[in-house]
Amino acid sequence: MKTLDLFYEEDSESVKLAKVAEAPLKLRLISEEPEERARRRILALMRDGLVLCLAYSSGKDSTCLASLVLLCAVELAKQGGRVPPILIIHSSTGIENPIVSKLAISELKKMVDFGHRNGIDVRTLVGEPDLNSTWQCRVLGGRALPAYPNTRADCSIDLKTSPNRRLINRVLKMSKDFDGWKATCLLTGVRRGESTARDQRIAHRRESAEGTWVNDSGDLRASPILDFTESDVWEHIGLCAAGVFESFSNFEGVMDFYRSMGNSSCVVVADMKMKGSNAPCGARSGCWACTRVGRDRSVENMIESDEKRYSFLRPLNRLRNYLANSQYNWSLRQYVGRTINDGYIEIAADTFSPATLKKLLVYTLTAERLSGVKIISPEQLIAIDLRWSLYGLWPPFSALKTYFELIDGGHWEEAPVVAAYPPSEVPRIGRIFVGAGWYEVTGMNTVSGMRDLGAEIFHESCGFELKTLKNGALVADYEEGERFEVDPESAADFITFLAEDYIRDYCHDDYPDWTEGVRTYLRLGMVHIGAGQSRTTDEIMRRTQWRQEHNLHGQRSPQELEARCDVLFQQQQSLI
Repeated sequence: MKTLDLFYEEDSESVKLAKVAEAPLKLRLISEEPEERARRRILALMRDGLVLCLAYSSGKDSTCLASLVLLCAVELAKQGGRVPPILIIHSSTGIENPIVSKLAISELKKMVDFGHRNGIDVRTLVGEPDLNSTWQCRVLGGRALPAYPNTRADCSIDLKTSPNRRLINRVLKMSKDFDGWKATCLLTGVRRGESTARDQRIAHRRESAEGTWVNDSGDLRASPILDFTESDVWEHIGLCAAGVFESFSNFEGVMDFYRSMGNSSCVVVADMKMKGSNAPCGARSGCWACTRVGRDRSVENMIESDEKRYSFLRPLNRLRNYLANSQYNWSLRQYVGRTINDGYIEIAADTFSPATLKKLLVYTLTAERLSGVKIISPEQLIAIDLRWSLYGLWPPFSALKTYFELIDGGHWEEAPVVAAYPPSEVPRIGRIFVGAGWYEVTGMNTVSGMRDLGAEIFHESCGFELKTLKNGALVADYEEGERFEVDPESAADFITFLAEDYIRDYCHDDYPDWTEGVRTYLRLGMVHIGAGQSRTTDEIMRRTQWRQEHNLHGQRSPQELEARCDVLFQQQQSLI
């Protein structure tokens, strides 16, 4: 065994070798741990007098960042420093995994309570999509198809990006009232190494872990945990759970969710298992209705991990699977196009057909009843009914009639279990000539479109007026809102007290004007169209009225439409 004499002077070469061997140890001793780096960065932002705004999703990364920010605030306060207001924003899509939604609201409350206990100004703001952009109005209302693989992911913009932008704008406006503070800096829990696509976006934005950076919109941003690894994130959460750091939460709910989602007793192993099941939007578990993936393995794993606890998710997952597997089932589609190009309507597979939409409403309300998860609100039901009327899909108030048939008649029905249809080309049958008569021949000042003779008769007592659009069309001057909206109380009252009378009087296949539903909701002031949308609404109503006059409204079979085509494309009936 070799012994060393502490007082023996080694030769110069030995000393050099010893110094080289010692160097890595010294580097390790003077380097910062991830936790220390992040805290230093956050404290620097606070000491610079910046108002901090944190984007929170309830996932592990944003949870870790929220914990670090609040712990730094407490640390700075104890040092006698001035702590800036901390604003935490969270956007709700309205169709999140119910466990995620409940977890997010619970953790947000804990953050506010933590601020109160420690004398820190912590505020939370929760945003949601425009009513017109919600999954319920978009898909069940017949406005668009679900977001499928290899199609535009409009849902991420409508349900997340746009609500977040509005929240940020609210924060920037609020910040102007904070005296003595500088600009607002938005902090996100983005990390490198999560995916190639995300790393490319990070590089494009020139994000930096140190200091601040500015995005394309001119917003001041910071990414304090940009260089964290997944292990660094879980280490911080684990230390908080163990009580080493007194954070705003013990994160039991976060860890339990990740364990269940990955179907593993170890939260880190579960998270790693889900790495291969990321949804296109980048979230390991997002919306229960997401059809951007073939299977929602996170929900399947949750049910498998604890059948008793998570079985309520089965009806939601069954509905999602039906939608996902029916992407190429062309028999479910509407074949009368909505746009008129060069005087023609194209006859091709488009959005869901009227019959499909009615079935989907039944399936969704049934899933809501079986799962106990609220999916369709009264205002969304009114918005769906309005869309069906606006597009001439069903007679007025048909969505409400379907609702009452379930509530009163018990005609509940789950979505069927179907295998995925193989990919195939979109069937395009031909075109029907409509000319310009749908708008011009009827005349700008006739009673077509967004006119309301019933209200106009009593304009003196009701204060009802007409207005002329820039294109010369005369329309009813209904009240407009900042964007399309339905008053929640009015919607609930209408469904409870008036709907059945309107269904009795107007909901008939032979009713002469299927757009009467739209007119009724606008007349009653229950619905406000968005500012500047009068012309678009008028044109859609005129087009629908023309289609009804020419028997192109409601449910039409491809065979019937093919016989009426003025121009036929290559035969594709075999695809339908």
